[in-house]
Amino acid sequence: MGQYSFEQKSEPAGLFSTTSQSYNSGTSLDTRSISTQYNDFIFTHWTLNGVRQNDAIGQPLHQLNFTISTNTVAIAHYFNKDEDTDLDGIPDWVEIKHFSNLTTNSENDHDGD
Repeated sequence: MGQYSFEQKSEPAGLFSTTSQSYNSGTSLDTRSISTQYNDFIFTHWTLNGVRQNDAIGQPLHQLNFTISTNTVAIAHYFNKDEDTDLDGIPDWVEIKHFSNLTTNSENDHDGD
């Protein structure tokens, strides 16, 4: 039974303190409890080793539970609440949180709301 590192951090860096600890393989772990907003940055999703973590209907989870079996990096992703880099009138954080990309625009609103 090996030991693996578990690192937790934010993107952009520094919104909360990065932590790193080692655990025995097979240990059940939870990510930290996070704020959904830090100043002008809004939480959009977690990734574990680069893979976005969603619930059964595709929405981002605010806390993750997993069993460690390899070195693991958990990143809480945040976007500036006012940023709209694709200039489609929808803040980037909304598109990333709900659609996982920046290709959604008002033309994709099939129910007309």
